[in-house]
This record gives sequence, structure tokens and C-alpha cells, in this order.
Amino acid sequence: MSQQPHSHTNAKNPQDRRRHVRHRVESPCKIVEAKTGRTLAGVTRDVSLGGLLVALRTPTDLVPGDRIRIGVAWRGQAVLDVAALSDAEVVRTLPSYNGQQTVAIRRIAAPAEQARKAA
Repeated sequence: MSQQPHSHTNAKNPQDRRRHVRHRVESPCKIVEAKTGRTLAGVTRDVSLGGLLVALRTPTDLVPGDRIRIGVAWRGQAVLDVAALSDAEVVRTLPSYNGQQTVAIRRIAAPAEQARKAA
């Protein structure tokens, strides 16, 4: 697993500024599409407190706004339990390239986490 911090700012679109520093991390991950239940295998490209950029091994029909569940094998686990998956939302998809599709994902805080932040 490689890690390198970097930040990204789009000078053409100031509203596209990242809120969190991103770290280049390559770890296996699994996505479950909420609308179909389909499971997709992928690899993280970068991560931050707010989300992830993931390269999926197969092209998908995911679109911004789609709800998913995602799990990342941070410690090299071979199998990710369904209980280890977190709620998330697709914020951007890039066109397929070499049989892979890159998807930007925003993490959705669990209700207990949202309550702690509000307190």
C-alpha cells in the first residue's frame, strides 16, 4: 500500500476546491450498488476524510447521486464483511479507460456520527 499526500485545486472552478487533503493510497475495495445489489471490485487511488477516488475493474453505469456501500481492505484483508461497508454517494464518474472506470465517492456519515458532530 503506497501513501503520498497531495491536494488538488481547480483554478478554473474555485467551487471545486477540496475540503480535505488527499492521500495517494492503493488498497483493494468493494462497492455494492444500492439500486441493484451488484458488487464491484476496485482499488482506491486516493483517499481523504470526505471521500475516495476508486478505479473499478469493470465499467459501470454509476452516475452522480447514486447511493452505494463501500469497504476498503485497509489492512490487506482478503474478504470484507458486509458489516464493514460504509454508506457513500457517487459524486463523479470518468469515462472507461483500459477496461476500468474511475469513480469519485463522497463518504456519508452514519447517523451516530452526525449526532456527535451536531453536539
